[in-house]
Amino acid sequence: MTTQRPSPPDTFTPAESGTDERDWRALVAARPPAPLDLADYDALVVVAAHPDDEALGCGGLIHHARTLGIPVTVVLATWGEASHPDSPTVSPSQLAELRTSEMRHALTIMDQDLPHDPESTKSSRAPGTLSSTIHLIALGLPDGKVSQYHDQLSAAIVDAIDARGAGRALVAAPWRYDGHPDHESAGRAAAAAAARTDGVLAEFPIWFWHWGDPESLPLVGTAALALTDEDMRTKARAILAHESQVRPLSDSPDDAPILPAHVLRHFHRPIEVFFLDRAPADHTAFDALHRTDPDPWKVESRYEIDKRHATIGLLDDIERVGRALEIGCSIGALTSDLAQVCARVDAIEPSPAAAERARSRTSQCENVSVALGSAPHDLPDDIYDLVVLSEVGYFLSPADLRATLDAIAERLGPHGHLLACHWVHPIDGWVLDGHAVHEAINTHRSFTTARSTSTSDYVLGLWEAT
Repeated sequence: MTTQRPSPPDTFTPAESGTDERDWRALVAARPPAPLDLADYDALVVVAAHPDDEALGCGGLIHHARTLGIPVTVVLATWGEASHPDSPTVSPSQLAELRTSEMRHALTIMDQDLPHDPESTKSSRAPGTLSSTIHLIALGLPDGKVSQYHDQLSAAIVDAIDARGAGRALVAAPWRYDGHPDHESAGRAAAAAAARTDGVLAEFPIWFWHWGDPESLPLVGTAALALTDEDMRTKARAILAHESQVRPLSDSPDDAPILPAHVLRHFHRPIEVFFLDRAPADHTAFDALHRTDPDPWKVESRYEIDKRHATIGLLDDIERVGRALEIGCSIGALTSDLAQVCARVDAIEPSPAAAERARSRTSQCENVSVALGSAPHDLPDDIYDLVVLSEVGYFLSPADLRATLDAIAERLGPHGHLLACHWVHPIDGWVLDGHAVHEAINTHRSFTTARSTSTSDYVLGLWEAT
């Protein structure tokens, strides 16, 4: 096994013989992965690019979680209508309808025949008590084009995790290096959602078992769930429920099964293998936004100008602001205003495109520096009189927000202040809103409210370090 990510071949087809399943089993037997313990999780959210991904990649996990009373949500990106593009017998719309029925049947199989006592007062951890059935969220994105809907898919996954109200969610999704574009796109969206919600990402290979070399199986972060006999039987039945993929649609070669017998052998093991990842925050979307639009927040609008004026106005009662740190400066509009009232402003920004514009905007301000970085991990190890957190807090996961506030508290000098401004409306694809961010500051042991104000659109606050 290796620590390097494998590279799939340029092309591969299910008809090829692929990697012998006996080779995979021999490798896993010789180097068994660490066990996956579901006791660590309060909810399971499964992401599937197509119907059948859920049964193939983690059907055993789904059934096992249900027997433990762990609630399960499946987020389905597409209906898989492009699986047989040249079929002479079934149109894409007919195939979508067929696969819709198959998906629901498979989920029913994985959720049925489990003991259910609605009067039970036992912990949801107790085997035999179910909190709910498997919940399906189907987005109906175009099959083969999932990469074009990253934001929509990641937002749906965030909502699915947040709706469970779980303390800790396991997010199971296709591996980001599986060799299938839709699988990899679904995995990237799941990784983004897991990072935003403090979930743990568990990636499952599907096509990698077919084209991959056993020696390229990642070594770091690999875990396996041992399946019970009932888990295995249920998973096998769920896979067979996807008849359009495991049986021919007709005698035509263009209607051949997508999953022939030699491919299916990979999914009848007594274990399911996952690559666990506590995914770090991904700032590429923000950088893409700033590269596409030089001013995505319309900083010269009357609304933004007035909001910055109100933000700076909270500092009026402070005689002198020495050194300030601005976290997430974007293109430097507020940075420029801070430079007029602070002796020194250090700004950090995760987007290279935005940071470059911020440097250009503040080029005449000798007391300003702009560096690449993000909260909570890249804050300078210096002491500040003022730290500014403007329109940034809700773009952090709850755990990262707590860590950021802790880091700010460590960097504020005697009588130092935290200044924050946040929009109060829901942020699509993120868990927190402005009210939640400011409540986290209010309840933090290191800050005492000095001033606060609000409008129908944003909240402003100034806190003194205690």
